[in-house]
Amino acid sequence: MQFPDHIDYKLGGEDIELPRMFKARQLFSRERLDDIEGTVKKEIAKLKLPDLKGKRIALTAGSRGVANQARILKAIADNLKALDAKPFIVPGMGSHGGATAEGQLELINGYGITESYCGVPILSSMDTVKLGRTASGFDVYCDKNAAEADYILPVHRIKPHTDFKDEVESGPCKMLVIGLGKHRGASSIHNLGFSVFGKLIPEAAQVFFDTGKVLAAVGVVENAYDETLIVEAIETRAIIEREKELLVKAKDVMARFYMDAIDVLVIEEIGKNISGAGMDSNVIGTPVSGEPGFRSIPIRRIAVLGISELSHGNATGLGCAHLVTIDFMKQLDLASTYINGITSRVIEGARIPLVANSDREAIKIGVFCGMGIDQDNPKIVQIINTLILGDILMSEAYLPGIKEDRRFEILSEPAPMQFDAKGRLARLPREH
Repeated sequence: MQFPDHIDYKLGGEDIELPRMFKARQLFSRERLDDIEGTVKKEIAKLKLPDLKGKRIALTAGSRGVANQARILKAIADNLKALDAKPFIVPGMGSHGGATAEGQLELINGYGITESYCGVPILSSMDTVKLGRTASGFDVYCDKNAAEADYILPVHRIKPHTDFKDEVESGPCKMLVIGLGKHRGASSIHNLGFSVFGKLIPEAAQVFFDTGKVLAAVGVVENAYDETLIVEAIETRAIIEREKELLVKAKDVMARFYMDAIDVLVIEEIGKNISGAGMDSNVIGTPVSGEPGFRSIPIRRIAVLGISELSHGNATGLGCAHLVTIDFMKQLDLASTYINGITSRVIEGARIPLVANSDREAIKIGVFCGMGIDQDNPKIVQIINTLILGDILMSEAYLPGIKEDRRFEILSEPAPMQFDAKGRLARLPREH
């Protein structure tokens, strides 16, 4: 995006001295699944499958940065091919990727989901067909390539949704209804508002089940470190109930903030690969949808410094930030961000916050404008993104309160915040 190199404003808080920061680790359960291929083989083998010889089976690939997504899809495809089936992959991501077939293909290729790696064709299209209508009168659409297959096998991470709360949130049902609904289906359901999602998604998924085309589902749950914890194949008749159970597990193991409050939260990057809302509403506690049920610690100000490379400029969720930077704005693709906001009807997520000249100025303004903040000893937390909450940076104000807290491990002595000559903040290591 074209944006000026400098904004001439008087900086409130220019005399604020930023605190020293220390590296800390929030301690979550590290239980994870390492044998992806072996687990997929065992899970597919337990399904009661019909004769699949020569049958075309559509596997879904999502727009989120699901851990090991390419490995999981390849393993499923390999096992289906061993049964003489003919699997292929379709992007199941509603209107993401700029609502174009090319954009959606580019997104999943960026996750390593390619024809050469997975060993099966990838058919990307925005064309849909109408599958049917729910009892409440909602028209259900499906990706044309998936609808023309003999079977569909949705593959999706089960996790708390960023815009609503219910027994069924993000998972295989949502992948069917919204992911495979493409722009038309996603736009239709979002037009009804998030308040109905928890009831309408299972109802609309039932339309898919009633066609007899849904072979099964594969649900994935991740631990607090964005690592694969569970890969489970689910019989079609059990998808809705099992998805409810796995969602409870996902909520229990998800990453969260253990400190009591944050004055300024510094987020290095947001993006669609990180969360459907760019930054996870379940972490920051403020969904752009305004729906109830989200809980988090108090966070006075949020400064976002960049957009993840895999998000391709889509900055959905920037409306939850109080501050961004000129560097952030130069990474911003307004078209893809706006398409996402318009399709979801939550245009609040595309609002542009105050733009600071640099990371240093953004943080200082955050401290200055956070009413009630102790400007001499502010509580500042720096994270990579809302998926990675293990290793973080915390300001010195937290030290007395966490020294005896077994949920934290202190990894370094306090040191001044590190900025380059242009005021760019030093980033945390990407290893977690």
